[in-house]
Amino acid sequence: MILFYLSDVVSRLSADTAKIENALSTQVSLLVKSAVYNIVVLVMFFYISWKMTLFTLGVMLPTMLFGPIYGRFMRDINRKISDGKARASNIAEEAFSNIRTVKAFATEDVECVAYSKENDYVFAQARRAAICYGGFQFMMTFVMFGSLDALIYFAAYLNQEGSLSIGDFTSFQFYMFSFLLNFMMVASVVGEVMGIMGTS
Repeated sequence: MILFYLSDVVSRLSADTAKIENALSTQVSLLVKSAVYNIVVLVMFFYISWKMTLFTLGVMLPTMLFGPIYGRFMRDINRKISDGKARASNIAEEAFSNIRTVKAFATEDVECVAYSKENDYVFAQARRAAICYGGFQFMMTFVMFGSLDALIYFAAYLNQEGSLSIGDFTSFQFYMFSFLLNFMMVASVVGEVMGIMGTS
């Protein structure tokens, strides 16, 4: 039993720390950069047109709920993937360290089946993570282009009222495109960081 826990710890030290290192070195820096950039762009939004800014935030703020939901889901999946990998590593390590006993009792097939079962479990969880990631990216892309379309209609309405010029709308649209890209990055990074927390 002690050997089981030791190999579990060794497996996590070798595999999971690499994921955490990547999250701390790249993901967090991307999160800070994108968040600061979006704050600056929001100031420019309010300078150009406060009506357009409030409309944009009203369209996009509900989508911020998807980030934490996606992050919690990925955190649970990453925890299950890490546990499955650790169990598979334990099975392989015990089989190799006790190879004489395995051969003496002719349990090679039993060990292979046990290892294959854990691999199938990890594959199933990774497939769930891939489907979740694809759905989240689709939702964010849909929100991005949907927000741009809604923004054009609202800008046309404001232009008819005379409260927004074509030049201001053009400036707002250029800022909006970069804002949406960074907004998607922030939402994605938040989900990835929360997923890494499940690994840790």
